[in-house]
Amino acid sequence: MEIRAQWGCETGVTRFRFQLARDRQFNDIVVDRVVSGTETRVLNLEAGKYFWRVARMTRTPSRFSRPRAVDAFKVTKDPSAIDLRAVQSSPNIWQRDR
Repeated sequence: MEIRAQWGCETGVTRFRFQLARDRQFNDIVVDRVVSGTETRVLNLEAGKYFWRVARMTRTPSRFSRPRAVDAFKVTKDPSAIDLRAVQSSPNIWQRDR
């Protein structure tokens, strides 16, 4: 399984500390890394619910962002077999939570 996390930032900030945990309190951290840019992917996760957060890496350390929940799951149906006409009445179905 994999997840992709993406976030906004202030102008001039290019490095972040990214953490991914199995719990909202970050007692069970599975990834703790420095990221250049405003997105990262995490591969080879077990299916389940995770929480991620970031902190700016500047001269003055910043606090972490509020935790965001994300689910890692396996797609078991061939995506080409999905009938997209069924979701035409819900135009926002493909928008990401930002």
